[in-house]
Amino acid sequence: MPIGFHSVYQKCDATVAVMRLYRHFRQRGYEVDFLPRDAAPLPVHPEWDVRAMSNALLPFHQWIARRFDCVVWSEPVPTMDELRASRACTSRNVLLVEWEHFDQQRLDVYKAFDRLVCSSWLATTLLADKLKLKNAIYAPIDAGLPLTANSRAPTNGVIRLFWSLWGSQACRTTNAMVDIIDGVLRRNSHVQLTISYSAASLERQAERVFRLMKRACPGRLSLLKDDNFDKHLLEMGRHDLLVWPSLSESVGLCGLHALAMGVPVLAFDYPLTSEFLQDRKNALLVPCELSYNSLGVPAVDPKGYLVFGAKLEEAVQNPSLLVRLKRHVFAGLSDRQEVFSRAWESIIDG
Repeated sequence: MPIGFHSVYQKCDATVAVMRLYRHFRQRGYEVDFLPRDAAPLPVHPEWDVRAMSNALLPFHQWIARRFDCVVWSEPVPTMDELRASRACTSRNVLLVEWEHFDQQRLDVYKAFDRLVCSSWLATTLLADKLKLKNAIYAPIDAGLPLTANSRAPTNGVIRLFWSLWGSQACRTTNAMVDIIDGVLRRNSHVQLTISYSAASLERQAERVFRLMKRACPGRLSLLKDDNFDKHLLEMGRHDLLVWPSLSESVGLCGLHALAMGVPVLAFDYPLTSEFLQDRKNALLVPCELSYNSLGVPAVDPKGYLVFGAKLEEAVQNPSLLVRLKRHVFAGLSDRQEVFSRAWESIIDG
């Protein structure tokens, strides 16, 4: 079965996810091809096997004329002209949905797809339940994550935290978390912190937070800009715990990346995170009361952040707990891969 993967190429989670799917199906003997949706050169990445992409630079109309059995698209959504051309040449069109805020133009395009595959519980709920789109389903996308995980105990008694300002709620959660994490650092001199951010819009905020904390904890903070995916993952893998308070991470990739690198996760307990995080196994989950706006986007009750801080304090004062969590991270990886394979092969094969 020929499968086409059509994705905007830039440094974004959408392309990373599509490339993982590409590799997954190629390894299983499917005939696959990839077309980037702009003229940027393809990345040199050993896992993506770029040399196998025989038609990577063809114009779209020539590429789609190969008549794939299935074409997998990523956000941002294609134009209606692109989608009509694809539907004329293929039997199935699938879109990997990463957005959680839907305008009418996007919804009109969504309806024309055979399947909308949501890796976010929130997006699935909004599309299937609130907006009544019957072609929306849930499936994970954590395929082929680069497992170079570490299961070591904290080195020399030093515990390294990785705070990721990813996701559409990063700005909303950061202010609430600054005082909490700052307090943990002040009370625990054996704790180090890396602040990571991905979007240019978060750069000023990340630098502000870094300056505020650096005054009280000199020499124990570092700032990491996510401008190189491999470097980011390797650096994440050197840490002992991911601090991840986001409530609307588009596809949960931040938490999945951490697990793939052997790093347990501290996160709020709500339906998206509980899909792949288990309390006291591969994560520490913080119970919280959620409120929702008119679009269904959640927010945490302010008391929830105090509980989050208490869980963080417990983790940094208990290195043996972190080691146990890391062992469970390894144990769960093969199960996630099996779930992925069954879900996506069912989607592709119809």
